[in-house]
Amino acid sequence: MTLLTLRDNPPASGSTANVGYYSITNGRSRLAAPYSARNNYPGYCLAAGTIQVPVSVVEGKDGTDDARVLRKIMEKLREEYAHAKTLPALLAAAPQLVYTLMAPIDQARQSGIEVA
Repeated sequence: MTLLTLRDNPPASGSTANVGYYSITNGRSRLAAPYSARNNYPGYCLAAGTIQVPVSVVEGKDGTDDARVLRKIMEKLREEYAHAKTLPALLAAAPQLVYTLMAPIDQARQSGIEVA
């Protein structure tokens, strides 16, 4: 999906942008007993996070070496998943999620671009 997105919308050379995806994870195992039991928690216990892939992994590629580029994307995804596992609690992911979503706006403001 990342590769197709970037092939159709090639980034500017030297771009520090990311392609971002939302991920949803079952967080029930992180609940304390008795809430972690199947029937003791009303509703779903979902944790939301993001997966970020820098556009630089495909920069300058003309499509002739897609297998290598896909391996680079998968390596980055592995890193992102490993990082998510280090977060100590479901709520610990919320500040990182907000920062990730707001970072492009902050970068635009710092560059002098007016953001509503």
